[in-house]
Amino acid sequence: MNSPIKWMGGKFRLRNKIVERLPKDHLCYVEVFGGAGWVLFAKSLSKVEVLNDINGELINFFKVVRDKTQDFIQSFEHLLVSRQIFEEYKIAKLNELDPIERAARFYYLVHFSFGARMQNFIISPTGVKFALKTLEQEIKQTRARLLNTIIENRDFEKLILSYDRTTTLFYCDPPYYGLTGYQTQGSGNFTVEDHVRLRDVLARIQGRYLMSINDHPDIRELYRGFNIEEVSVRYSVSRKDKSTLKKELLISNYCNNDTANIQIAA
Repeated sequence: MNSPIKWMGGKFRLRNKIVERLPKDHLCYVEVFGGAGWVLFAKSLSKVEVLNDINGELINFFKVVRDKTQDFIQSFEHLLVSRQIFEEYKIAKLNELDPIERAARFYYLVHFSFGARMQNFIISPTGVKFALKTLEQEIKQTRARLLNTIIENRDFEKLILSYDRTTTLFYCDPPYYGLTGYQTQGSGNFTVEDHVRLRDVLARIQGRYLMSINDHPDIRELYRGFNIEEVSVRYSVSRKDKSTLKKELLISNYCNNDTANIQIAA
């Protein structure tokens, strides 16, 4: 199934290849940098599943969708698609909103903004009708998938150490190295020191992990000696833009027989 939201760095195009490389013999699956959860929603159910992200508004959205599903859907019953509402949501004071209102605001800003950056209103005539018409179905499907999922809002190191067992599988999709812009979605800056800290904690865990990251010389140096597979994926910012072929790295602490370079078309 699909994620109900767009997200910067989301793994929509790469998700199937990632799922193919996830070992099946695990009891607990942990998505450390959840984002839109494209891999979680694409994979089959594990006995125990954890969805984590440091972004509190993102996590509030998933919790509301899971636990207050109908209230969330009803909050859109009389809500118009409007640039004015979009701008009002941007400056809304979160401490004056309840969890359902915060979740609706978050979804609205993500869904109707360019590149899911929650900054600039963008919409197409056909997209408006389709989005509102299918909202209820998508949210109910998401709720069913998350029903038995543990949803966390923790620092990645504390989370990994809490769930680390020989039977645990971690999927890590940290913010791209050397790129910025995540702050517009409410996520903090992920520093070089954070990347080093992530490498160090992954190097000593009992469980297994697969990490996806942009191909950068510093990342290749940082993970020298680890299992690294290079893949290519085509990205485009909008329908009018020409797609661009980008390289990403899949890094793990286990061997995978399928090590050939792969090109994934949009």
